[in-house]
Amino acid sequence: MRDVIKPANSFSNLLYDTDAGRVYQKVAVSVPGNAIDWVDTNLTIDDSSFLSITATGFIDTNGNAAEGRVYPNGMACTTATCRNCRLNSSFNRGALIGKIGAAGAPFLISKGIEIPVVWGGRLYLSANNTACASSASSSAFTVSVGIQPSTTTIYGYSIPGNAAVAATWTDTGLDVTNDIYVDFFASGTVDLNGSAAGQAYGPAGVAGACPTCPVPGFNKGALLGRIGPSGTVFSVGTTRRNVRSGAGGRLSFLVNDPNRADNTGSFTVMVYAKGQSDRFKNLNMNPNVAGSGSIIFTDALHSDAIVTYQRDENGDYDFAGIYARDFDDSYDVLVSRSDFAYVSRSRNGVRYFWSRDKTPASSQSLLLQTVEAVPYATQNGLLGYFQALNSVQVESRILPHCTRNSTCVGYYGKPYADAWWFQIGPKDSPDCEIEKVFIREGGCFTADTEIQMANGQSKKVSELRENQFIWNPHYQTGIRIKKIVKGPEKKPLYWVRVGEKSLTVTEDHPFLTETGWVQAQALKPGQRLFGEGEGKTVSEVTKLKYKGPEDVWNFELETDEPLGHVILANGIPTGDLTTQTRIKKGPQSVP
Repeated sequence: MRDVIKPANSFSNLLYDTDAGRVYQKVAVSVPGNAIDWVDTNLTIDDSSFLSITATGFIDTNGNAAEGRVYPNGMACTTATCRNCRLNSSFNRGALIGKIGAAGAPFLISKGIEIPVVWGGRLYLSANNTACASSASSSAFTVSVGIQPSTTTIYGYSIPGNAAVAATWTDTGLDVTNDIYVDFFASGTVDLNGSAAGQAYGPAGVAGACPTCPVPGFNKGALLGRIGPSGTVFSVGTTRRNVRSGAGGRLSFLVNDPNRADNTGSFTVMVYAKGQSDRFKNLNMNPNVAGSGSIIFTDALHSDAIVTYQRDENGDYDFAGIYARDFDDSYDVLVSRSDFAYVSRSRNGVRYFWSRDKTPASSQSLLLQTVEAVPYATQNGLLGYFQALNSVQVESRILPHCTRNSTCVGYYGKPYADAWWFQIGPKDSPDCEIEKVFIREGGCFTADTEIQMANGQSKKVSELRENQFIWNPHYQTGIRIKKIVKGPEKKPLYWVRVGEKSLTVTEDHPFLTETGWVQAQALKPGQRLFGEGEGKTVSEVTKLKYKGPEDVWNFELETDEPLGHVILANGIPTGDLTTQTRIKKGPQSVP
């Protein structure tokens, strides 16, 4: 890629390649919990684009860091005070929401969303807490916004809440061909004045049975759709929906309310009808930033695709693999840089075979082929986009209480010499979080090491996850975990005893002594460990016999204070991964 132009804070010409045209790019923005109104991102979204947004972090809805913490999925309200604090009553308090254009229809983002955009405009974001913003602290969500131009037509419709009062269905005038998949994304609210509360509801409608509704099996006020007069009725809902057209026909919508005449407001629906493409589709990727690299949308159905990776000559990160995803987000697969051939797990009778051409190290080519095809294998096996990976992420874990059926799927990869299983949890579930674990680069703890948490309890280091709070004994406060690392240790471990307490760590794990930070292999009996109180004397340091590789764990804490990285492991003061990385660069004195 050459002649790259990158204007600040604009997606109109955010990243342009003179050979390939505009390509995918991401921009980071911050959404504070105490904002007075919608936050103007200063980002202009083009018409006919695909917009992707992901969010991390939390806000404090009552200004207390220990209480009221809310993550991007928000919290359900059980009191009138909570409900009155929402900028938009259709969504949870504190949930990340967005709109395109000052008068655009609000939509739920939560922890992440990928949607088609018909009508572009300025992107606005909000932590849905602004009606009570004065009670919130200055904490904020960290949001990543990405855009990809579409090469396929995206259709947009506005459906008034009182539409088709006499007739049942609203005719869009769009004819959908048979046996293709169609994407729907709806936003906006409709005030169902016939309801007792008289509140505005989103496209999902009011939960509960409605025997008098035009279609009794769906929520009252829900936005429904069908393709053809005899097509299966479906609920569009508030998340991106993928529907197979079946026999095809005219696309129609319905607001499922028996008394539509007294409704106000409207829903906005974006429709992306995907058709057949050529047998092979060539995709080029040029990742040059840390983390996930370029995204290439496939735009249409196809059974086979060639994916070519060419490293940017100015890039600083190695190629780690290719990531492919369905449009309906129900299937994921990773092909790593070390795979020459791979057969994925079966989905609806379809399996994918990956093979890599033997090409120079600077370029990677991967061929995706459909094998064991069944009827409609092309549709069932649709891949929505490919993404080049250049981060060191090696594992994702779902929380124990998340079920492994339905929307939870696994994929397999070999990032390095060792093989790992990758797990992806339900994307839109507020109860299931995806935890990222990275390849370790420094000293670590054994898996059973007990780490003291900010709430006074202890937890095994192998059970920690991002955004939890570790107790810092020096500042007497909790500090957030921003990164978890794991990996096999192929050298002897060290056993350190302090009084009646002991700890097993890698040779380069850091301890704060009277002379500064030192590694475990340099620690001596009689030295005093600091970070909690007046110091504790080391009783014994033993180099253990090597018994083979053992997985060890560590984490980075989110603080710029050197002593903020002191933690208690099995009751012994020691440092985190950040401290270990620093002492590798040279001796570190006591701050």
